[in-house]
Amino acid sequence: MAMKKTILNALSRVSVCAAAVAIFGSGGAQAQTFPIFANSGSTNGNFFSMPNGVEIGNEITVAPGSTLASFAFEYSASNALPANVGVDLRFYYNNVPYPTYPVINQPGTLFFDSGWFYNGVGNNIPSGVDIHGNFGYNITYTTSDFSSGALDGWSPSFTVPTDFTYTITWTNLTSLGEINMPLANDTPGITGGAYWINNAGTWEQETNTSPVNLLVDLESPVPEPTVFGLAAVGGALLLGASKLRRKR
Repeated sequence: MAMKKTILNALSRVSVCAAAVAIFGSGGAQAQTFPIFANSGSTNGNFFSMPNGVEIGNEITVAPGSTLASFAFEYSASNALPANVGVDLRFYYNNVPYPTYPVINQPGTLFFDSGWFYNGVGNNIPSGVDIHGNFGYNITYTTSDFSSGALDGWSPSFTVPTDFTYTITWTNLTSLGEINMPLANDTPGITGGAYWINNAGTWEQETNTSPVNLLVDLESPVPEPTVFGLAAVGGALLLGASKLRRKR
């Protein structure tokens, strides 16, 4: 019995040390993320044919205090895109009253503009049919993109308002370089099926016979534990081990 108690006590100390190493060692690990908005699982089988040079997007709702680690959207391009095709992503505060429907606000202050990202000679924007017969792709923006395109003091926190509008614009599209955006069904309280279009500087909210929710995926960084929080957890673990030894 004495040997058994000794082994148990040793295992208790090892488990506490291992837990402490696992917790404190997590600070050097790659930052983890979790989704704060994702509607790719509710595709309705429809596509929106993007017009050339027109800013189009959706108003979405996320949890208060959410910060962005990445933003991705899906598109399809069945033909190889010309080198001069480009895409631009923007985020807006909804802080301007919509003149024809005053109970809602339209996009107002711009707080992020990615700038134009062109296909170029290196085919930076995937397109055409791949070896698996697919022609659907996605483009992902991360914190490095947010830093370079942040406006109105958005950097470095990358905290997004509870309700905001993102827009996507494609340029230099032709009949040989068409872009279609797959669509998702409405998500109650999150997206409403209507979309915003910037018509030569005037915002208009449009609807369609089916919901026009572009497929996007927003992720937020997992909060790292504070030093004081880690110390408290470590202290609790050590206290628990001490009590365990005294009971034996």
